[in-house]
Amino acid sequence: QRSHISINDRKRRRNFFLGFSQSPVNFVSSLIESQQRDLKTMKNFQTNYPTQYVQRSHIFKDAWVHDAAIRYLHQRIASQTTD
Repeated sequence: QRSHISINDRKRRRNFFLGFSQSPVNFVSSLIESQQRDLKTMKNFQTNYPTQYVQRSHIFKDAWVHDAAIRYLHQRIASQTTD
């Protein structure tokens, strides 16, 4: 599983740098356009964000969240070392 992820990551990086090396101006222009689309999408999401989620967000500011996150990360690291 890890090797599959590593191969995909390296392929993605290679394509990124290959695109930049072939045409830097077009690459940067398309990257900026992509970032603008993402920003516009996020702004639309924020304005259409359901208020029920905002009203319940205080739950995740409690102390138990920190403990739960630490336990989750420890379990995840332990499962990766056993694989």
